[in-house]
Amino acid sequence: MFRRINSALETLETNPRLKKYFIYDKIQKIWKEHVDEVIQSNTQILHLNNDVVTIKTSAPTWKTELGFQKSKLILIINKHLDSKQKIKDIKFI
Repeated sequence: MFRRINSALETLETNPRLKKYFIYDKIQKIWKEHVDEVIQSNTQILHLNNDVVTIKTSAPTWKTELGFQKSKLILIINKHLDSKQKIKDIKFI
């Protein structure tokens, strides 16, 4: 029984139309596990589109601060994603 469920999940993961939802879920988990709690409490990941993650910040000052840390945050996320799933950019709003 478990093999069938795993096989179904693997099939869904490879579906190009659903692939971004699995990557989005992985990014959510990475954000919770590897990003500072203060940053987490002031941000919300909204969506993933064309390998660009859109993150809402609680205040304009956070948008500015995280803009300075963007390359570090991209490295953290990409380090924990598969090589075919890398993100290109983060957009803070």
